[in-house]
Amino acid sequence: MRAGEKSLSPRKAIVRGLNNTDPTVREAAMRSCLEHRVSVRILERGLRDRYEDVRHATMFACIGRAIPVRVISRGLDDTAWRVRQTAMDSCVGRAMPLLLLQRGLDDSNFDVQEAAMDACIGKHIPRAVINEWLQHPNWRVRRAAISSFIGRHPSYDLLQQGMNDPESMVREAAKTALDLEDVPSDLLQRPPVGRHSDLEDVDDTEVTLDMIHRMLYSTDPGARLKGMTACHERDVPETLLLQGLSDSQWDVRLAAITACDRDELPYDLIRRGLKDSYHSIKLVAMSIALSRPIPPAVLNRWLRDPQRDVRRAAINSLVGELVCRVS
Repeated sequence: MRAGEKSLSPRKAIVRGLNNTDPTVREAAMRSCLEHRVSVRILERGLRDRYEDVRHATMFACIGRAIPVRVISRGLDDTAWRVRQTAMDSCVGRAMPLLLLQRGLDDSNFDVQEAAMDACIGKHIPRAVINEWLQHPNWRVRRAAISSFIGRHPSYDLLQQGMNDPESMVREAAKTALDLEDVPSDLLQRPPVGRHSDLEDVDDTEVTLDMIHRMLYSTDPGARLKGMTACHERDVPETLLLQGLSDSQWDVRLAAITACDRDELPYDLIRRGLKDSYHSIKLVAMSIALSRPIPPAVLNRWLRDPQRDVRRAAINSLVGELVCRVS
């Protein structure tokens, strides 16, 4: 610097660098944006540069900054996959329009798709959009839909679709989301229930006994689940609980065995839960069986039962009673 010459401000130095004919200088100017605040106009100018390295450096400078969506959109329009990948990287941890994420997922380059998948993790994506993505022919789009559940409460029927996906990477993402929630994996082995139709918005406390009866004999699995859930902590006939325990849908049967946690109910209903093919339903039935004393006549029958889990419940009840006596 010559004597008496004033030093340039960072912004003016960057602008002067962008005016240079040497693309290496322009690239260095854009990389210096990482350390200094610059206007959106400068970033847009860098993205219009004819040299890929300059555009990539510009897009890299956008990571971690609250820049307008139009800047990221311009990066996704770039012909160089590195620029598009970095544009998706800048979406991580930020609320972004779903159409923008979809563009990255549909990109022809694998690395851009991977970056788009990372950008979807933990984002709140509406259920309708996730449903649409799970039907997408591109497995990376389906994986992104499942990855959006990671770190937040998932919808288990949608996770079930991920667990049944033909692509192993989608199944792995579903397993990751499932493990973080610590939910029994056997709950995702059967098809999910259908929509609750016109009963979806009805509160459980507003459902009358007559409505429960009609729901449990409905052909709509969602209505049956709604009706069985309404039985919780209510005095309903045993025939309705038996109907729920005989249902073809695992979640209806789970709601039914949960509703059986009442002292006055017969042990045959609990025994039916112990014989269920689903481990989680067996666990609930076992917990109910151990929460109250089992009469000797019932214990004698259970100890001779062909089902191992029924016999185990009887043994556990006996052991628990002996421990209580000793203590």
